[in-house]
This record gives sequence, C-alpha cells and structure tokens, in this order.
Amino acid sequence: YSFCTLLGDATMLLLAILCSAAVGEGVWDSEVEVERAVFASCNRVRKFEGGDDLSQPAWTGMEVFGPEALWWVGDAVYPDVNGDLEDLKRAYDEQNEVEKYKKFKKTLKVMDGTWDDHDYGINDGGKDSYTPADRLKAQNLFLDFLGTPADSPRRSRPGVYSAHKIKSPHDPTKSVAVIFLDTRSHRDPFAVPSIGGYNIPGIAVVSAVTRTISSMFGVYSQGDVLGPDQWEWLENIVKNSKDDVQGYLVVSSIQVNTSMPTVESWGHFPAARRRLYSLFNYSKGVLFISGDVHFGEVAPNELTTSGLTHSCTSPFYGALCTLVLNTWTSHRSTRTSFVTTKNYLTVSFNWAADTLQFTIRDTGNHPLLYKDHTLSRPTPLHDTPPFALAPEERVLFLCVTGTLLAIAGFLLITPHI
Repeated sequence: YSFCTLLGDATMLLLAILCSAAVGEGVWDSEVEVERAVFASCNRVRKFEGGDDLSQPAWTGMEVFGPEALWWVGDAVYPDVNGDLEDLKRAYDEQNEVEKYKKFKKTLKVMDGTWDDHDYGINDGGKDSYTPADRLKAQNLFLDFLGTPADSPRRSRPGVYSAHKIKSPHDPTKSVAVIFLDTRSHRDPFAVPSIGGYNIPGIAVVSAVTRTISSMFGVYSQGDVLGPDQWEWLENIVKNSKDDVQGYLVVSSIQVNTSMPTVESWGHFPAARRRLYSLFNYSKGVLFISGDVHFGEVAPNELTTSGLTHSCTSPFYGALCTLVLNTWTSHRSTRTSFVTTKNYLTVSFNWAADTLQFTIRDTGNHPLLYKDHTLSRPTPLHDTPPFALAPEERVLFLCVTGTLLAIAGFLLITPHI
C-alpha cells in the first residue's frame, strides 16, 4: 500500500467532505438531528360555525408522542377578515397565548413549516390576492410566528418556501430532506377564478362548486402554482441533494395527487403538477405531505393531515363530507383509507432500517391510519388525468353537486332574509 495510494485516498476523502459541506451551505436552510416529528394543519383559536371545542387538546396529545419537531403544513391560524393584516396579526398573537400550545412548544427542538390560504390571510388566496408589499408583510408575520431570525435570508425570499436536512443522530450518512413549498404566493388563478376570498357567508361552498363543475367539463388552469423563482430554487435543491439524502418529504399545503375536484389541489393546474412529478420522478424516497382539506388520508405517494381543531364534518352540512370522500376514491391506497376525525400526523425516523413510520392520530394521540415509507428506493411518479369519474360514479357526482349548490344558495340568501 504505497504512499501515493494513501495520498490519493486522503485527497478523495477531503474532496468528498468539501463537496458535502458545499452542498449543505448552498442548499439547506437548516440541518438538525431528529428522530420524532409531528406534521399539523388547520388550527383555529377562534369560534367556528361547527361549535367545536377550541381549547386545542391536540397539543397535550402530541406531548404524549414526544416529538422533537413541529412542522406546520398550513393554516396555523384563521383570521376572521380576508386580507386584513391587522386581524391576521391578532390571530397569531392569540394562538401564541394558548396555554397548551405554549407548554408544548417548550418541549420542541425545532418548529418550522409553510402556510396555506388562511395564514396567508385570504381564503383560496393566490398571487393576485395581495400587492407585493402586503404579501411581504404577511410573510414576515408568518416567519415571526415560526420564530425565524430577523436577519434570516428567508425574510427576503419571495415566498415562505424552505428546505431542511434532517439527520440521524447515530449515523452521519443517513438524512432526509424536508422541503416546504409555498403554494400561495405565486399561484395563478383557477380556470374559473375563486371568489372564496370575499367576506360573504357560504362563499367557500360556492367556490368548491365552481371548481367541481369546471373540472368535470375538463376546464383547468394552464397557470402555475410555484412561480419561476421557487421552481428554480426547487430544481437546485433536487439537483444538489440527490446524492446527499436518502429521501424527500415534500410538504405542499394543498393536495398533490387527489382525484377530488371540490378542494384546491395541484390537479387544477395540470401543467404544474406534471412539472412537479417530472422533477421528483424516480428520486429516492419521495413522499408528499399535504393539509388544507379538514380530513386525514393515505394515498400511495401522499399523506394528508388536516384538522387540529375542526374537521370537514364540523359545519351543519358536514354530513356531505363522507359522501364526497366516497365519490372520488381512485387516488387512495384503499377506498376507505381516510378519516374525518380531527387529526395530526406523526413520523418516527427508523434510521437503521431506512424506514419512516407515519401515523395519522386523533387529538388524544390514538392511532387511526398507518403508512411505512421506505427510503433510498427510487419513487416512480406517474401523472394521471385528474378528477376522472367511473360511469357508475357520475350519478353520485350529480347528487353531490346539486346538494352543494342548494347549500351555497341557502347560505348566500339567509343573511338577507
């Protein structure tokens, strides 16, 4: 074993260390060792029409699980008035005063995440909802809520997207990327622009109806979800980390793979979804995490957790939720792999086995649905036509749509009677 060979081996090792450091410096917003974490979304501190208990018992349930990280998937707060930044700030301040939440935060090593429409400040909001100046104000309110330092580069980034390297405490060669996408700041309008941002009772139901009907007629937006800056950033993340991590947890506040047209999702922007699939296709260990919809769900390449304080069954028309969920089923792992219970998502990092163990739990930490996710294995992502219905499901679709229209009409008319 010659001196030249030793020198060559040492040089290669040094280059590998330097390259790894360069990847970390240029890609990650943070690097942290984690073995247990919680994903959560859709959390109200103010009264909701469903009359739910807003004392937020989920934080006590999460303490039982014992996570080191809390990762928001969106809708951490709900202001009362769309587009009112003062009201948005008050909602954040009120959430920070919830005793169970304050106690739980003290147990964490890290808290991070992304926003959805309500903590963005406008229901169904997108890039046209704010002026650039007001969007930046909303962004800084959210980053204040996360505890992001005032001098962080994220403060000047055109959106709340970020990427984090989650590492094994025991094996420096094991890590996972957690990527938070911003699906609000630069999202184009729907094919039929949403009117959900108006401060009118029942307007969200009207928006769900228009999305559903336009989708059933094959009318989709040809616009984008992320915007050019975020796409460039995301492509750089994937390019420079593919040899550095064993998997990707891609957090999108809106659902990615769903076949259900009533909700906001990437399916309403098929060109953008194809681009997302193409970027991550056959990357190692890809799994999407989403929120927004007020139910929990397991799909082959996606987990949805939504509804810390309220679920889709909370409003008086909540009985429709299960009907809608049973109408569009093709994207799920099984037809019944969903829950309408208030929920959050836990993950245990089994670093030794290259496996992530996910559990959707109720607010008392009781397990409801499970998914084991294997790392290091290439993940094929095949796009399918969104929102397709089998012939036997079309009658059910007409019944659902007719009922939604009747409810929307009732909610719009009632305040004027």
